Amino acid sequence: MNRPASLFLLAIVSACAATAGAAEVSPARLVAGPTGAIGHYSEGTISVAVSVDRDGAELIAYTRKARPFERPLADEAPLPGEREALEVALLGPGDARYTRRVPIEGICFEHDATAPAHVEGDTIRLHRETYIIEVPELAGFDRIEIAREAGAPGLAEPVPLGVLALSPARFTAAGGAGRYEDLAFASVSAKSAGGDAPAPLTPGTVHWPDEYGDNDKYILWGDAKEVASRINIVIVPDGYTHADKALMEQHAQALVTYFRQKTPYAEHDPFLNYILVYAYSTQNGTDQCDCSIVRDTAMASRFPQSVATCGSSDNRCLFYGNGNGGPNCDPNVSTANITAAELRAPAQDKSIVMVNTTRYGGCGGARAVYSAGNSSATEIAVHELGHSLAGLADEYAYTAGCGTSAGEVNTSSNPTVGAWPEWFDDLGPPRTGAQYYQSCLYRPENSCVMQALGLPFCRVCRQQWALRFFGNFRVNPTAPLAAIDPPPSLSVQAGAPITFTATTRLGPNTLTSYEWKLQGPGYPDFTTVFANGPQYARSFTPAGSYTMTFDVIADVNFVKKQKYGANRDFATWYIESTPVPEVSDDGVHQLTLRRNGKAVDLTFEDTGSTHYDLYVSTSPVSTPFAVSDPRSGKKDCALAGVVSAGGGMLTVPAYDLSAGITGGTGVLYVLITADNGPGAEGPLGRTSDAVDRTADARCNP
Repeated sequence: MNRPASLFLLAIVSACAATAGAAEVSPARLVAGPTGAIGHYSEGTISVAVSVDRDGAELIAYTRKARPFERPLADEAPLPGEREALEVALLGPGDARYTRRVPIEGICFEHDATAPAHVEGDTIRLHRETYIIEVPELAGFDRIEIAREAGAPGLAEPVPLGVLALSPARFTAAGGAGRYEDLAFASVSAKSAGGDAPAPLTPGTVHWPDEYGDNDKYILWGDAKEVASRINIVIVPDGYTHADKALMEQHAQALVTYFRQKTPYAEHDPFLNYILVYAYSTQNGTDQCDCSIVRDTAMASRFPQSVATCGSSDNRCLFYGNGNGGPNCDPNVSTANITAAELRAPAQDKSIVMVNTTRYGGCGGARAVYSAGNSSATEIAVHELGHSLAGLADEYAYTAGCGTSAGEVNTSSNPTVGAWPEWFDDLGPPRTGAQYYQSCLYRPENSCVMQALGLPFCRVCRQQWALRFFGNFRVNPTAPLAAIDPPPSLSVQAGAPITFTATTRLGPNTLTSYEWKLQGPGYPDFTTVFANGPQYARSFTPAGSYTMTFDVIADVNFVKKQKYGANRDFATWYIESTPVPEVSDDGVHQLTLRRNGKAVDLTFEDTGSTHYDLYVSTSPVSTPFAVSDPRSGKKDCALAGVVSAGGGMLTVPAYDLSAGITGGTGVLYVLITADNGPGAEGPLGRTSDAVDRTADARCNP
């Protein structure tokens, strides 16, 4: 259930206080964002591993990450192609709570937890899955309420699954040095009471690097400083003994290298971190239930026994978890070790289980799984993460029959325009055959990596990837628009040039559209004034109220206009253009030329204007002031050497006003005006009789 942003736009109070009229906590402070404020809730982040099924939720473990918990003030829109979501509420004193919506993949809530997994091709949906959820670290907030959505994404009412206590027994340092006692919500009484029993583990045994005196906890490819603003893909190894460490690293490096050169991962590499967590197995390999081969591996991955034939391609869905085995493998397998590995990473948004086997296989669900020792390993991984991270369906068709249900992203039951009518002019009618069926289901193009390995993603799949990348809750607050300058509301002098800068966060080799529009005096409707980049300079004349907007659209080579969403950002500036001020209330300056020199120092009020003009006269009132010195012919429409400091006084030293005068003491009367360009020159002021002073000409009338 989405929460309206208005709940958070009240006065900021302490992080543990409830917003007036609601139970939601307010952030401790606001952090400026490019298109609105971002809430800073706590200095630490709590990462929680939970197991959920249709009827309940369990806490597996939790740990603390030493990074701030910051989130936009309103929930993100449902991701394109999203199927399921959880509503998670961190509960505190009284009715105070922090609530967030968490999109999830790879689970079916229609049946109970004991039902066999749904396996179609190389996709799988379990009936009990585990997820890592992040919440703020707040004093007194030590319970988590889990509910699942039932209905349309973002609109469904939550179905409660349980309230989980963050007890001492479930805390783990996750390879670090953290202690339960140091948590903001740590309870002395709870510590002494002992808390819950440890979570049950999978039959497989996990060995952490500490057991071998090995200091390598994980490897991160990307930018460790941007964990909070990148999608963190955790590589969880299975079937590697400590003696296989070099092979594990080799397989992981091959995976990352391949992803970084494969479209569209390559174009969005600045949005991605890849993190290999070191976890070792007692034995190498994986279970092959159809061959009666059972190995003691950390994550208990397995080839199921779909058919009795050992090594059959029908048994290629390499996966993990409850109900995915057969009579020759343990059917009751927890995923606790997988989540324990994920908690050891700096952050986890999606995982790919890297299995040490040469047998061809892989599957996509809540996590992607692939055979890392197979000759097609990296292409299998690309395909499986397409399921798990992008929500893409298989496009191949091996069943001679009529399919009745499609994913409606890159597969569809609509034979006319598919689920991608915006691409019809480019792609033509949908192609017959998709999502395992040769009839009645359709795909966008003839070839795609979701149909066969070694191919590029089709254009509809690339569009889905782009929207998923930009829609991710970590990426969305800073992409495609990361920051703006100056602030959204500003006051400027008429005619003074202002440079507007929109800092964008984009991937390489993608096309971006920029559009600046202006509304105000001379622009009754919003009018495009610039479209060539994220920086634009202009002045605002005449004085009045203006509104400037900036529209940035990323990935226009991937996303069709009809589908613009998370790849688009706006910024708005409200500009009050004020009249150019009179330089000095003193009016006319009387200057006496020195006998022993022809130069004087000019000192006048700095109004913050860009230029200043000089007007002179031999009479303070009766003779109109002149742009040029009446005796020397010197024209001074921009005083040389004057640089505004935005306040105080300015001095032009040794300024020559007496060229052409010989001998004696002369008296000149001087006026100085502020000048920001054509149509933006300040007034000459008035005489003591309240009469406007005049000049023979104006520098910038």
